[in-house]
Amino acid sequence: VRESASFSHSCCKPCPADVHFIWVAKSIRKNFGDDIVGKIESYPSEKKIIHDTAISGRPNVAELTVRAVKNWSAEVVIVTSNPSGTRDVVG
Repeated sequence: VRESASFSHSCCKPCPADVHFIWVAKSIRKNFGDDIVGKIESYPSEKKIIHDTAISGRPNVAELTVRAVKNWSAEVVIVTSNPSGTRDVVG
């Protein structure tokens, strides 16, 4: 694992892991607020995919994930979603 900019979550301490993420949600700023959006916006753009469904519609999340896994050479994928969203990605 290469050291990179720290990634932190409200329940986790910053870590040196090379974390990339995909975030698909509706009305992200409205629903999550400026504080969280500001933290996400400050994360390196090459390590994130942010998709606001209120602006861009619903993507094919499984396809988006597979493409990102290949582009990022991901070793681990963690899906946090409702049951049907998880099934769409995990199969």
